[in-house]
Amino acid sequence: PAGETAKLSNFNAAASQISWSPAQELTFSTTTGVTADGLLYLPPNFDARRKYPIVVYIHGGPSDATMRIFDFWAQVMAARGWLVLRPNYRGSPNLGYRYQHAILYDPEEGPGRDIIAALDEVRRRGIVDSKRIAVCGWSYGGIMTAWLISKYHLWRVAVSGASVNDWITD
Repeated sequence: PAGETAKLSNFNAAASQISWSPAQELTFSTTTGVTADGLLYLPPNFDARRKYPIVVYIHGGPSDATMRIFDFWAQVMAARGWLVLRPNYRGSPNLGYRYQHAILYDPEEGPGRDIIAALDEVRRRGIVDSKRIAVCGWSYGGIMTAWLISKYHLWRVAVSGASVNDWITD
């Protein structure tokens, strides 16, 4: 009959056996006056009494946004026992015009402060191993990774992919 669904295959059966990482929404204050948001992926079998390594996984763009969708790399890192923080820093389009355009004439320091504010919000929960903090990103996320490692000296490891690190030669 019209409008009814029928299962045609068992293609994703293996995926149903995997313990996927739950993603929690989090909010954090910014100096723009906008309360920003992001996602925190927790390792499977998360225990709030333990401390975990964390990776700050920065989206590209900056006009991209972290959303509640399937995120392959966040899932891979969480499956390895990491907390995975995906903050929406200024420039992200999901929080309105004012927040998206707050990056104008401030392409690194402002977004960097937002990313650190998100990390500090997670650290306040007492679940972060402060000796194992990582940062990574691709494209604009790579630019922010390179900038963050030059300004904040708390990273154990960093991976900056497809980053413009010299604006003059670019």
